[in-house]
Amino acid sequence: MALTQANLTQGSSLTVTNNVVTGTGVFDDLMEAVTTHLEAQYQLGRITGTDFATVYLGAMQSALSQSVTYTLGQESTNAAVILQTKQGLKVDADELLTDAQKLKVDADKLLVDKQVVKLTADIALGVKQGALIDAQELQADAQKLKTDQEKALLLQKTTTEYAQTLVTGNTTPNANSTMGKQVTLYGEQAKGFKWNADQKYLKTLLDAWAINISTAGVASTGVVAINATGTGNINTQITNAEPTG
Repeated sequence: MALTQANLTQGSSLTVTNNVVTGTGVFDDLMEAVTTHLEAQYQLGRITGTDFATVYLGAMQSALSQSVTYTLGQESTNAAVILQTKQGLKVDADELLTDAQKLKVDADKLLVDKQVVKLTADIALGVKQGALIDAQELQADAQKLKTDQEKALLLQKTTTEYAQTLVTGNTTPNANSTMGKQVTLYGEQAKGFKWNADQKYLKTLLDAWAINISTAGVASTGVVAINATGTGNINTQITNAEPTG
């Protein structure tokens, strides 16, 4: 900073009181003190009139030199303080910048971590959806296989039933088919069971008739009713007991 007159003496605010010039500059303050001391020495007779001017001039030169030195030193000190303050502010600014950069790095890391988490979640969701689709496809395949098996079973059943009946639809089995022959066999077996029962019944009648003839003691060639009050004779019973084809 350039040194100006205002730093040394405030000419616009100088006042004179009791022949003493006062002001607010550095030189003003020093000269006020020097003048006070010189005036005291002059009053004590230690400085004569001729010496007073010499001493005053030397004191003024010294005060001026000291004022300049002091002012420059003060300016230098102020400049150093300002520089130090600026450096301190710069350090603070650098620290703030470093903190801001660190915060940005942390924010970037959090963003990356968040993106990784989202990507992981997306992958997991994709895998889950893929597994669901696979499961649905497997279920569809299993249902189709079941349907195909049922169709094959129905076709096989139709083929088997045709082989057993030799007819299609809800009709009577062909007589030459397996089921037709079974029906015929069952019918013949039923007739055989009835004929067997009838024969047993007829034998019972004949045995009773033979006992009746034997106990009566009368030979008889004509077969009549076993009982006198019967409505049929033995021949009728025999005829009714014969199997029909």
